[in-house]
Amino acid sequence: MTSIRPEVLHDVVALDGSASLRAAALLMDEKKIGSVGVLEGGVLVGIVTEGDLVTAALVRSVPPESPIRSAMRPVPMVDAGISVEGCQAVMRDHRTRHLLVEEGGTVVGIITIRHILRLMLEEQRWAARQLEDYITGAPAARGA
Repeated sequence: MTSIRPEVLHDVVALDGSASLRAAALLMDEKKIGSVGVLEGGVLVGIVTEGDLVTAALVRSVPPESPIRSAMRPVPMVDAGISVEGCQAVMRDHRTRHLLVEEGGTVVGIITIRHILRLMLEEQRWAARQLEDYITGAPAARGA
């Protein structure tokens, strides 16, 4: 089982929880990203996604100058050593595409469904190469 550790995003683009929804939207647009981390006292405590902004603005009529903490939803936290399968299960069970990652009780980053899919694809490619090598009798180190 592969750990998510190599794919954890440590340099999370984040804003203080008091920053406005508009500031978060502008930052996401500028950086071409789909979410920003939310900091409280310098600690990453959650995220706000594009979907959260749309829901806040269009469904709940939250003013664009409201703090992003008003649109932030709880994001599950996983240990950096969790397996890809474990991470996938947490995402599925919590219906989220983002997870906070902690190590030693401290939030160290974030992982998204994109990272999980990349790891799953790498695992499948490795397995396919192993099967191909077995079938053709090629040395196992080929393409490693």
